[in-house]
Amino acid sequence: MDYPYADFIYITVLLPEEKYITQTGNELAMYAANDAKKGEDKQIKEYIDKNILKENDMINVFSVLDMKESFQRYVSKYYMIGSFLVVILAFIGIMNFFNTTATSVISRKKELALLEVMGMTKKQISKMLVAEGSYIWEAHLCLQYC
Repeated sequence: MDYPYADFIYITVLLPEEKYITQTGNELAMYAANDAKKGEDKQIKEYIDKNILKENDMINVFSVLDMKESFQRYVSKYYMIGSFLVVILAFIGIMNFFNTTATSVISRKKELALLEVMGMTKKQISKMLVAEGSYIWEAHLCLQYC
């Protein structure tokens, strides 16, 4: 997150201004860093935007605030992608539930129609369904509280 257009592997060395000039003989810096106290980030950014960038718009300025904003955009992309995946998985789960329910209802209808064709009356079928329901309910309660 340092210099956006550089080689894949590079090293950044920060020197005080005087040492840089004595070592290189160059008085024009390619990179300058400013160490701000806590809470002064916004004021320094406003000063740089109003005064320095007004004179020379060729200077690239990156601040902690820019990096925080960039990181928030980066995180929001993951939230958006994650939310999209959650919505898709929830939709698949709901469709699976309805498909399973519809399939079991249809197969049960066919089973009951076959029993009616075999000779069971509507009254016998309803008694059987009530008995099955009560057995399932009793088994469920026993598993839950026993």
